[in-house]
Amino acid sequence: SFDDYCLRMARDGEWADHVVVVAMARIVIVWVVGQTKFQGDPILLGHVWESHYMSLHPI
Repeated sequence: SFDDYCLRMARDGEWADHVVVVAMARIVIVWVVGQTKFQGDPILLGHVWESHYMSLHPI
């Protein structure tokens, strides 16, 4: 169910899927783009196909 999905995604250590990435981008008002030019500071994400997203910026 959707409630189960939300509870799972709220757990510490759970990997974000594309739904969460797009929702977060809308909340913090950033663009999610492919390989294109844009203005502003990028948030660099890597994507392992059908698995998870990861930061490409050193923390």
